[in-house]
This record gives sequence, C-alpha cells and structure tokens, in this order.
Amino acid sequence: MAAPPTEVAAPAPEGPKKKRSPNRLIVEEALNDDNSVISLSQAKMEELNLFRGDNVLIKGKKRKDTVCIVLADENLDDQKIRM
Repeated sequence: MAAPPTEVAAPAPEGPKKKRSPNRLIVEEALNDDNSVISLSQAKMEELNLFRGDNVLIKGKKRKDTVCIVLADENLDDQKIRM
C-alpha cells in the first residue's frame, strides 16, 4: 500500500511591510533664524539628487506645505534635517 501523502504547511502570508520613503527625515533645531533655509548632509543630498541652492517643497504632518532652499551641512546625520 502507498503511504498517505504528507502535507506541507505553507508559510503564513506576510502583510505588506511599510517602507519609509527615503525623503522622510527627523527635524533638528536650526542654527540660524532664516525660516526659508534647510540643511541636509551631503550624502542625503546626493541620494535625493539635490544640489546646494535647490528649492524643495516640504510637506508636514498636518498637510502644510512650505518651499525652502537646500544647503549642505557636514555635521548632520543622514537621517536628519535642520530647519
């Protein structure tokens, strides 16, 4: 007689993993009083294809938008923005 077929349990389907976008950054306090300037690390500027002096549109948590000018800051972490 043939052995009964063995059942292989399929792995449980994983839910969609929420990926954070590369342009989601943590805000640090600005060193200057100019509200229209933000600072990013040079590595983050290269990753986002930004150059010094570019205009960027920033969207906040409460759906507020503002336009700022990008500057490089070598003393800043890659996951942070200074504004």
